Amino acid sequence: MTRDFGRSEVASFDVDGVGPSTTVLRALESELPVETSYGGGFVDGIAGLDSRTDGRPTDWFFFVNGIESEVGGADFLLSAGERVWWDYREWGEVMYVGSVVGSYPAPLTGGYRGTEWPVRLVCESDRTTCGLVRSGLEDDGVVLGGSSGGRAAIEVVVGEFGRLGEEHRVLGDPTSRSGVFARFRDPEGTLELFDRSGRIVVSERRGAGLVASTGGTGEPPTWFVTGTDRTGVRNAARLLEPDRLAHSYAVAAVDGEAVRLPTERLGGNG
Repeated sequence: MTRDFGRSEVASFDVDGVGPSTTVLRALESELPVETSYGGGFVDGIAGLDSRTDGRPTDWFFFVNGIESEVGGADFLLSAGERVWWDYREWGEVMYVGSVVGSYPAPLTGGYRGTEWPVRLVCESDRTTCGLVRSGLEDDGVVLGGSSGGRAAIEVVVGEFGRLGEEHRVLGDPTSRSGVFARFRDPEGTLELFDRSGRIVVSERRGAGLVASTGGTGEPPTWFVTGTDRTGVRNAARLLEPDRLAHSYAVAAVDGEAVRLPTERLGGNG
């Protein structure tokens, strides 16, 4: 449990004895004081942090294995091993965030709501860079390339943004559509990083990378390991570690640093 887009931890605990009737809400109420409305379907407050409508609207949001739930906490039945992340944050400029990278390696391992999706690596970069991503994923227990049996699969798309196919260019769309506080600008492929208010605070043309997830809400998300150029993609690939992505909505690689999104960093090389 965190606040402010994962920047501060509020609480952390394990849930023992997950049974067939264990919901996200019941697990939460077993450890902390919770205030709800709409018959328990909406969480108004946890541990004294309550929903606010004055100024910037602020609420509790939750993800299971990195995917924003399509149902309320009282209706989400948990399975053993799933990771539930509650975050207390402003609605901000990006109102819909369907999936995040902060529970990595989930959902690439563990799936969602009892369904483990196949994971497919989509290589749109050079062989060495794709090999770096493959090795990182496999080291963290991700099984790649299994038969989908007709089922939808999680795609991990690797490549410079300018080389991605049209079907994988959502990170060039407005942030309100992608759900990511970052955007690549055509035709030069500059990576822009946004703060929570939608202001561009970093703009990088070279060597910048991004690890982000889009889609979700009950469907397999698409993960991106991408960048402004080959160097940027390789810098992004080096972010594929549980500790570096933990409790993050998305993470960029800029000037040798891991930058959590939305960013509070000022400046950039332009």
